[in-house]
Amino acid sequence: MNTQDGSLQWHPAFSAVLHIEFEDELEHLHFHDEFPLGKQPMRMDILIIKKKPDIQLRKNIGQIFRTYNIIEYKPPGVSLSINHFYKAYGYACFFQSDTEREYEINPDEITITYVCYHYPRKLLKHLTTAKDIIITKKESGIYYLEGTFFKMQLLVTSRLSPEQNYWLSHLRNNLKPKGEVRDLLEHYEIKRSSPYYQAVVTLILRANEHLLKEDQTMLPVLEEIFADELKRLEERGKIAGEKKGIIIGEKKGLDQGIELTKTVLKLSQNGISPAEIVSKYNITEDIVRKVLS
Repeated sequence: MNTQDGSLQWHPAFSAVLHIEFEDELEHLHFHDEFPLGKQPMRMDILIIKKKPDIQLRKNIGQIFRTYNIIEYKPPGVSLSINHFYKAYGYACFFQSDTEREYEINPDEITITYVCYHYPRKLLKHLTTAKDIIITKKESGIYYLEGTFFKMQLLVTSRLSPEQNYWLSHLRNNLKPKGEVRDLLEHYEIKRSSPYYQAVVTLILRANEHLLKEDQTMLPVLEEIFADELKRLEERGKIAGEKKGIIIGEKKGLDQGIELTKTVLKLSQNGISPAEIVSKYNITEDIVRKVLS
């Protein structure tokens, strides 16, 4: 089972899953991936800001949300540790204090959501015994941490209800053969035009490729589902390259501009965030912005 393969980019897929989970209420939220804290290289996994503080979200994992909502995510194979807990807690404190005016951000408007696959027994034992924090189960996989300075919740994705949180509960590397993979692809079929769903499914299939190799009958199904995506991506790359490659080509040349456009689009299709494309693939922010706009 693939647990900590460094080639798997779990965080972009997790961000895409959050967009899916809140897709009915996206109009009320701003998502900020790897939100920087001050001028130092500290970045929260995700910061979600409600556009209107008085809006009450209906989604089960967002009912605790206030104005500023810090998300700390640990993918399968990584335990949510005591240190991880205090790191995110520290992020919240720094976020509140790093302002121009005193009390510019009300601490009551900050929440912290910890997300992990395995139930963090060691951490929760520490919190209940050493810190007198009360752990309250709200529903399957959702636990509120009461008695802390900030409002907090813990999401254990392996325990979430597939009915309520289908994609978040399937963001893992241990799908069961045949049944779960086929069910996943059936859910994806009706949403395949969405880049968020594309990013999530691509990551899940890569994380569970051992199952696909074991079950050769899945290959024709996958080829059928993703053939259209690959064709559309190729056509989109050509069209976008022809339009935007002219602009980019002023510096790179027309052919290079088209290829560069296709590269950016493919990376984005695979769930790579714009920031990662800029930093890891040595492509300028201006080009990435123009291609993805």
